[in-house]
Amino acid sequence: MSTPQTVLDAINKLDADDQAAVQSYIDNLKSQAGIVDDKPEIVVDESDAEDESSPSPSPAAAAAASDDLPQYQSGEDYDQATTYKMEAADLKSSGDYAGALEKYNLAIQAAPPSALLLANRADSLYRLDRYHDAVGDCAQALKANPDSAKAL
Repeated sequence: MSTPQTVLDAINKLDADDQAAVQSYIDNLKSQAGIVDDKPEIVVDESDAEDESSPSPSPAAAAAASDDLPQYQSGEDYDQATTYKMEAADLKSSGDYAGALEKYNLAIQAAPPSALLLANRADSLYRLDRYHDAVGDCAQALKANPDSAKAL
């Protein structure tokens, strides 16, 4: 994924030292996300390969298909969703990622999730070693907001 033009324009307004610092940060994020030359690096683990003739589901489809990962169905209780998000943030900051995940799940079920909410749940999933589900939430977040830096 390339850096959005609006971000590049903002970077160009900075002095040279700040530009270098921001570019270094972006490069670090891309490295952590496995993005090489603005394209995601695809790593194939042959040990987990099943039947190569059956296609793998997309990350978003895999996350949606996960039995224990609730998705938004209906309802618009934004006040309750906000309460759950605040509780999740507190739990996450104290290191209770499982508790935070439960609250993020409730927030997603209470009202349509924002890209940021999906990215925050993905962060908790990642920290719980649920990488496949985390990638699925990031894919959904980027679909909702392609400029979501947190979902990278």
